[in-house]
Amino acid sequence: MNPLHWKRTHRIAFLAAAMLGACIGFVGGIRRVDLSVSQNFYWLWLALWVVSGAVMGAAGGFIRQLLRRSGQG
Repeated sequence: MNPLHWKRTHRIAFLAAAMLGACIGFVGGIRRVDLSVSQNFYWLWLALWVVSGAVMGAAGGFIRQLLRRSGQG
């Protein structure tokens, strides 16, 4: 189940899922992070939201690929 052995189209879809998750994390982070936080911590928290969104999007893509593979057998 190595992503490096997937078809090119599935790898692109996996990347798109991670990027969509990052965008959702960015929007969620903008809405949730308090502006009274110092400038350095603001960007740190926003980056944390973006990374966590990307990880969840990638996990969703990976689970989708696992389910697709298990249905073929």
